[in-house]
Amino acid sequence: MEKNVYIKLQQKTTVFNKKVHLKEVADVVCNDDKLEDRIKNITLIDIKKDKEHCYSFSVTSVINKIQQLCGDVNVINLGETDFIVDYLTKTEVNRFVEFLKVAFISLVVFLGSAFTIMTFNTDVSVGEQFEIIYALLLGHTGESMNILEITYSIGIGAGMIIFFNHYSRKKTEDDPTPVQIEMCSYEKDICGAIVNQANKNGKLIED
Repeated sequence: MEKNVYIKLQQKTTVFNKKVHLKEVADVVCNDDKLEDRIKNITLIDIKKDKEHCYSFSVTSVINKIQQLCGDVNVINLGETDFIVDYLTKTEVNRFVEFLKVAFISLVVFLGSAFTIMTFNTDVSVGEQFEIIYALLLGHTGESMNILEITYSIGIGAGMIIFFNHYSRKKTEDDPTPVQIEMCSYEKDICGAIVNQANKNGKLIED
């Protein structure tokens, strides 16, 4: 009697071992425990190179391996049709170098954001608007760095911290932050581009 095997492939899996088993890249469910365990331990790929690399696969390669090694089984895919296995070598992390990288990126983002805000403020003439408000309320234009400028500057910083909800252990909400959403979208786009490129170059592993 033909047995049903359900697999759910992840879009991308990072591995550090050269011998990659199916259980590392997919969830496998079957009503036969022995068959399920056998399928989980099927070797998807045995990497020969020491070089870090992304390997693109089609679900057909998984189905073929399962049917070749386990005989008459009906494989039902509930996940991705094309997926990526990202092989990384285990290297010791130099904390000082990582700190320098984070510091450099933070500095670039800070300066870029400051320039963007200043350009926006100049474009919409915030300074002139403040002068009009001073004239309407006080009867004269305000001097530099008065209460409006100070509270406006503080408000921009506080608003960004609250909006991004990413700068403290205790978040205001449990929902993913805008930064996490953007990183998730970016990773999906990268995975899609790698799979499409592999398809075009005929490097998608299908059997």
